[in-house]
Amino acid sequence: MTVHGAPSDPDFGIITYNSVALRREIEVFQWTERCKPIEKRLSNGQVKTGKSYSYTAEWSTSFKDSSRYADPKYRVNIAPSLQNKTMYAQGVNIDHRTFSAKEVSDVFGSERMANMFARGPLTAQPDPNGVWGYDRQQNAIVRMREPGKTTIGDIRVRYFITSNSMETSGTNIQLCGVDNKDGKLQLTQTLSKHS
Repeated sequence: MTVHGAPSDPDFGIITYNSVALRREIEVFQWTERCKPIEKRLSNGQVKTGKSYSYTAEWSTSFKDSSRYADPKYRVNIAPSLQNKTMYAQGVNIDHRTFSAKEVSDVFGSERMANMFARGPLTAQPDPNGVWGYDRQQNAIVRMREPGKTTIGDIRVRYFITSNSMETSGTNIQLCGVDNKDGKLQLTQTLSKHS
C-alpha cells in the first residue's frame, strides 16, 4: 500500500509518517446533569412526584449545554474552541489501484496514536482559556485553566490513526470491483483485509 499526502494537524504540529487517516478527538471536562423521578407518599395517601438532580464533573467527547440545568450553579460548562476532525491522505494505492483514504480507513479502522511528537514539538497557539501541554500518562494534549488541576472547561485532545502497517504485518487484501474509466476501482463489495 502506498499513501500519497499523509495527513497532519497543523493546529498542534502533529505530522503522520505514512498514515491513511488522522482523527482528532476532543474531550471537555464539564458538568453532566442526571435526573431521576422521585415519589413520596404523603400521610393522606396521596403520592407527590418530582425530580431529583445530581451533577458529576467528568470528561466527555460530547459537549453538554448546561444553560438549562436545573441548578444554576452548574450552568458553567464552556464549549470547546476546537472540534473533532478527521484528516485523510490525498490518496491510497493498493496493487496499482487507487482508493480514497476514507474508504481504506473505514476498512482498516484506527488505533490510538503513540509518539505524537516524533517529528517535532507541540505547536499550540496561545489560548486565553488556559495553558497547552502534554499529558504523558493520558497520551493527550491538554489545555488547562490551572496547570496541574483539572477544572471545568479544560480540553483534552487525543489522536487516532489508520496506519499503513500492512507493509510489515503480512496483511492480505481482497478487492472486489470493476474498473472505472478514470482508473479507479469501483468496488462491488466492501474492501476487506485478512491477517
